[in-house]
Amino acid sequence: MTVAPAIRPRRLWYVVAVVVLLVGVGAGVGAFLFALSPATGPVQRFEPSRPVHVALSAGQQRTLYVAAGSTGTVDCTASPDGLTLNPVSGSLTMTRDGEDWVGRYQLTADKAGTYAVTCTASEGTPHLALGSYFSVGRLVTGIVGAFVCPGGAFLFAAILCLVVALRRHARRKAQTQG
Repeated sequence: MTVAPAIRPRRLWYVVAVVVLLVGVGAGVGAFLFALSPATGPVQRFEPSRPVHVALSAGQQRTLYVAAGSTGTVDCTASPDGLTLNPVSGSLTMTRDGEDWVGRYQLTADKAGTYAVTCTASEGTPHLALGSYFSVGRLVTGIVGAFVCPGGAFLFAAILCLVVALRRHARRKAQTQG
């Protein structure tokens, strides 16, 4: 009695395809959460003329928001040197805990340190907040990754399963004919 040799490639490759697919879907979810994390991160509220302290590592960024509906201008300075404040170009808004906020400055740390940000308002006393940095590039990267990672994993898994199935079928056919 002879035992037929095992058909190659093994069925284990189907498991590999499923694992790759699951990793791709997980990476897609992670990319989507990466894109949305600035919109869901915490905000640090503060009042004008009272400095807010923020610890940043080199290259780290934050956004300074003004309560929506505030009139007048808000001017901010940072100390010590090493924190760049650039006015927000375009319209950047967010809603957090029922409050609407408008982005006013993008803060970028040139070097690691704890910085004091002090703001003055020309009219009234608008509420201010420091929140996560938001950029269109980050949003686009996250959304593209949310589709590319699972799509690429699905394509890879489908090709792998097809190749394994065709090779197993050809080997099985060769065994029965031989």
